[in-house]
Amino acid sequence: DRISIIEGEKAATKGGMSLRKFIQRIKNEIGDGDEFTPEITSISYGPYMLYANFLHEGDKSMLKKTLLDLIKEAVISGDDYDIEVENEDENENTDAIFDRLSPEQESEIQELEEKTFIDLSVL
Repeated sequence: DRISIIEGEKAATKGGMSLRKFIQRIKNEIGDGDEFTPEITSISYGPYMLYANFLHEGDKSMLKKTLLDLIKEAVISGDDYDIEVENEDENENTDAIFDRLSPEQESEIQELEEKTFIDLSVL
């Protein structure tokens, strides 16, 4: 099934919809509100896994990140760790990471930022 989640103006002004809000909106769309509350096991963007409940369910910092930032981080780190992701400071912001991108990564990020919608797979 396909569900469209439209980002509100409030989320857009804050840099985008957070992962937590996205999960909440999906659950609201497919749950019945009373007896059935769906479990989101994973969220992916193409070949990149953005969220897995067994890895990230209690990770508050991850749940606060915007979907676009999570996708950008996945695109960057998914390229055979061209930048030393495993050695970076956990508190380093996403903008600092973007300073060390390869031309291919920069191109992929540019294309992502120009999209009017993002197609995610949710299980």
